[in-house]
Amino acid sequence: HYGNNYKYYIEDTMADGFALKKDSIKVFKTSTDGNPDVELKDGFYTLTFPTEGNVDFMIDFTSYLDKFSANDEIYVIYDALITDKIEPQKANENTVKLSYSNDPTNATSKGSSTDSASVYSYQFVFTKFAQDSSGHFLNKRLKGAEFQLYRIDDNGNETLVKFTKKTIAKTETLNAYTKYIVAPDGTEDTLVVHDQGDETITISGNNYGGHLGDISIFGLAEGKYKLVETKSPDGYISPDAPFMIEIKDEIDAYGTVGVLEVITEHAGNGGIVNTRGIAEGVLTVWAEITNKPGAILPETGGMGTTLFTVIGIILMAGALGFFSTRKRNSMA
Repeated sequence: HYGNNYKYYIEDTMADGFALKKDSIKVFKTSTDGNPDVELKDGFYTLTFPTEGNVDFMIDFTSYLDKFSANDEIYVIYDALITDKIEPQKANENTVKLSYSNDPTNATSKGSSTDSASVYSYQFVFTKFAQDSSGHFLNKRLKGAEFQLYRIDDNGNETLVKFTKKTIAKTETLNAYTKYIVAPDGTEDTLVVHDQGDETITISGNNYGGHLGDISIFGLAEGKYKLVETKSPDGYISPDAPFMIEIKDEIDAYGTVGVLEVITEHAGNGGIVNTRGIAEGVLTVWAEITNKPGAILPETGGMGTTLFTVIGIILMAGALGFFSTRKRNSMA
């Protein structure tokens, strides 16, 4: 007989590349009668955040087991933020461990069950290239462009993606570059195209951008995004539609990314060409975004038209005054 010594609790441990959002943790009990699942509040468990060891949080049901039935299913959901410690070329594991008493004659004896999930983040490197006036791709890199990125959820809602910015120094195998790391509490929301470096790309595990015309975004989840060009290179036309991007992955039976691809869509000035995804060892998607040469003329009804109209009215007023003066003189 266990008496008051029975224990039942779960512990969750995240990889170093994630930061737990403590206020996002929710616990649910699955209904067995077809009704919606019930969110459990205080009085069903104790939530703690250990200060020692690697465990990020613990949920202890020990004191509340009389409120559960043998067939109840319990699940926990929560959010975590990506940090600059995220590992780019391997799985970032999240591990949960269930511990429970298993010997009524020994209060210290416990059984356990452990499960883990591999969490991946992806790098997106895109490069600005020129088109000619007919829309043909030119092997000419462009600098001076700026972008904003929006995440699109399953309901079509858009959220501006924010970043922290980190400058990476040049090494023997790596060009110097600016690393934009996805961070919901970041202070950067504008991506600035790299303005120096080599004009060639060598796709490898050691390449994280750093080439003329590059932007390197680090820590994107799979899903849909909208990329908006807010500033174009001098002498080139701004795209008149956003770039729609979807990062798609397929996780194989071993928990690794078997397939990684990027699907793009764009209509109007500019375009996306040469898209590709690389799963093995790199976890990177690439795209080349182009601009046509030219300048945007003032829109009909815009400031240019208004100035011409105002000047025309002033000239007409001057002509009327001159005509009235001449008329008076001729009658004298």
